[in-house]
Amino acid sequence: MSSEHRDLTVKFKFEKLGAIDEATVELAPLTVICGRNNTGKTYITYAIYALLSSWRQLIGWQVSDDDMRKLQSSGTVAIDMEKQFASRWDEIRLKAGENWKDFLPQALAAPPERFKDTKLSFDFDLNDRWIKRAFKKEYRSDKGRILFSAEKPENSPVIEFVALRDEDSKDFPRFALEDFVSQALLEAVLSQYIPTVFMVSTERTGAVAFKEELNLTKNKIVTLLTKMEAGKETHLHPGKLFEAVYKRGYPLPVESNVQFVNRFGSLEGRTGSFLDKHADLVTDFENIAGGRYETDKDGVTRFAPKGMSVKLQLSEASSAARSLVVFWYWLKTQASVGDMLLIDEPELNLHPENQRSFARLLAKLVNLGIRVLITTHSDTIIREFNTLIMFAQNAPHMDAVRKEFGYAPDESLAAKNICLYVANGHPRTARGRARRNSFSTLERIPPDKKLGLSAEIFDASIIEMGKMQDALRYGAI
Repeated sequence: MSSEHRDLTVKFKFEKLGAIDEATVELAPLTVICGRNNTGKTYITYAIYALLSSWRQLIGWQVSDDDMRKLQSSGTVAIDMEKQFASRWDEIRLKAGENWKDFLPQALAAPPERFKDTKLSFDFDLNDRWIKRAFKKEYRSDKGRILFSAEKPENSPVIEFVALRDEDSKDFPRFALEDFVSQALLEAVLSQYIPTVFMVSTERTGAVAFKEELNLTKNKIVTLLTKMEAGKETHLHPGKLFEAVYKRGYPLPVESNVQFVNRFGSLEGRTGSFLDKHADLVTDFENIAGGRYETDKDGVTRFAPKGMSVKLQLSEASSAARSLVVFWYWLKTQASVGDMLLIDEPELNLHPENQRSFARLLAKLVNLGIRVLITTHSDTIIREFNTLIMFAQNAPHMDAVRKEFGYAPDESLAAKNICLYVANGHPRTARGRARRNSFSTLERIPPDKKLGLSAEIFDASIIEMGKMQDALRYGAI
């Protein structure tokens, strides 16, 4: 990742979101959120994912009617996005925040009344970076012909659209053309600032089971349409379609994981350019997982443990193997420099030794240009990050320590690239009230360049256990 891309910072502000009364989160190359259960970590993370994954829809900006009429009548139009968009960014951004709030009940699979007092906003420095870079986007017909194109040269805020005017395009609906134009304009400006995002949810171990439910829903759709074809259903009632297709029962990240698992069969033969370039990550991952995965043409995924000839269905494999499969297929096929990976509790089902190895793998991804945000309850992961921060100091004795404990020379983590947030409020009841009077927020704790991250939230419990065990051993309180 270039240094200028590393400097990009998206800032989120939250008020009255779940257990969080107030919080500000700035995304670093590695962002870590920890805290006690039910203090708002997952809500914050899911809300961030909702915006980063759906920003094209939530921004809600549309090309003007005048420009669309000109494009349709003459086949070309030039749009100055500095005048039409960038100069109105604050207004557009605030409206997007309102759309983001309206999207939360759907994204978090929660009742709308839970967010009646919620306030959300996001911001980043919309500088002239987007003007400096060239942009090009095309839409092709089934025959491969370019129906519409968008192109912006370097060092220009003007994007020119060209629409083909012949038999291939005459029946193309206006709303689809308008959507192409609006999305192209947004991407030309904002894709420089908002990363492509993927989230590995805590429900990932159940994603394979959810896949069967997804297939069942597809079967319901086919059955409904078959009845219509046979004349048993005279019309497609919206209520029946809703019942058959779309009763959201899971938060957006969970449903995204289910859909991703359902694609494993089509992804099996592919390897992305990122993993091709960094093939050593395959060995790192397989050492953590204890084997490798493969998915057949029917979409059945199996796990092959290292040193064994047997191939296990995921239902037979260890919980660790099930926990890591979504991450693996993302790393194998989707990962790209500049992307952002969110993981809710990466320690899930992992032995402390593998938690340490996974922390090292995440640090490698950060150093290779992928942004990472995790929530964690793992003191082990935090302490491993601290080890990597200490290695970044390059003190005279570091080489001997690396050699003794098996760390590569490039395994380190710059303190400036990591940001720790601690949810310091009190857990909430099911109705959302604090168990004690409190003001809940995320406290940002800067890392120490020599010692790493302060993990007092874990230390207090560890120290208490030590004191209690000493009292039990020696009879002294």
